[in-house]
Amino acid sequence: MDREAQFALINNAALLLSLSMIYELTYLASVRLRRLQPYISGCFIAIICIIIMSAPFTLQSGIIF
Repeated sequence: MDREAQFALINNAALLLSLSMIYELTYLASVRLRRLQPYISGCFIAIICIIIMSAPFTLQSGIIF
């Protein structure tokens, strides 16, 4: 694998780790914010998913993720 594909894989892995951080941080929210928790986490997850999907990488010629 070339460096560009490795960089793209590491970048996507970092973004996926940030998704798990969002779940953990919104779980630790105070009791007052419990009702807003699904909306807050949903917005953050949507933003990160858009970032992940807008960064395609080519594994081999013809195979694009």
